[in-house]
Amino acid sequence: MNLLIHFLIELKYVAVFIGTFIEGPAVGLLSGLFARTGYFSLPIVYVVHVIADFSADLFYYSLGYFGGHRAVPKIAKFLKISISEEIKDEHQFHQHGRKILLVGKITHVVGFPILIAAGVSRYPISKFVIFDLIATVIKSAGIIALGYFFGNYWSTINNVFSDMTLAGVIIILIPVIYFVFRRRKKDR
Repeated sequence: MNLLIHFLIELKYVAVFIGTFIEGPAVGLLSGLFARTGYFSLPIVYVVHVIADFSADLFYYSLGYFGGHRAVPKIAKFLKISISEEIKDEHQFHQHGRKILLVGKITHVVGFPILIAAGVSRYPISKFVIFDLIATVIKSAGIIALGYFFGNYWSTINNVFSDMTLAGVIIILIPVIYFVFRRRKKDR
């Protein structure tokens, strides 16, 4: 974490952009803390954080959109998922995409796969931009506000985010692992 702090101090807003693109919540917390101390301008750091976080989301959407249709059949074959299930999942994304995007973005735990899934399912870019931008504006404001008002406790807050992310990954991985083993066992 000391490397992240040094990076932010040396490069200021460029570091906020790069850091947010890679790891938004930790950089948002520290940016809020630095805004409170007067090192960063709160409005500028907020705008930079929103632009960087949104840019990262567009990048992940693009990965799914342009590379997902080549990768998904391979993943489906490995997981023993039929293409009809994949089509049903794409249909679900088109029906409930707004909710899926907002929940995925706000929770941070499942955001990365949801953003890629939006691209793979060819969710309309116009809808993606609107709903993801709304969620990004809200999430960035919340994270920077946490850093601003409770910045003295940033390491504790960051640990809570890490714990929540770990718990979310475990909660998601257990059913996926069970599903994969069940499919593989059924095929034998």
